Amino acid sequence: MIGRLDLIMLIVGDLERSARFYGDVLGLPVRYRTERWTEFAAGEIRLALHLAGDDVGVSPTTGCTFAFVVDDVEGAVGELRAHGTLILQEPHREAFGGVLAVISDPDGYRIQLLKLDAAGADRSNSAP
Repeated sequence: MIGRLDLIMLIVGDLERSARFYGDVLGLPVRYRTERWTEFAAGEIRLALHLAGDDVGVSPTTGCTFAFVVDDVEGAVGELRAHGTLILQEPHREAFGGVLAVISDPDGYRIQLLKLDAAGADRSNSAP
């Protein structure tokens, strides 16, 4: 009945600023763009930015976060810091089996940077 997760949409206050962050800073390729929408390829998932308006608003503290897998968390954090990205949590080892850091996008959404070790990757790839 339910298929794979396909799209994550973030409501943003400044579409151009956020598109620069996700495209230029994080390096995600743009798939589609309109006046109120920018969509990026993010592996098998699409990440879309929707400009805030009367029907939708920016809300980074309502419990949504997502993770990008990186080869080197410490290196990624260093590069992002050089671009002026706010680092919320420095890289640290987690009990689930990996290294995690947390950054903020321009609207305050929390983004995890994650490198799983073998045990963490095994749990990530297994069905519930």
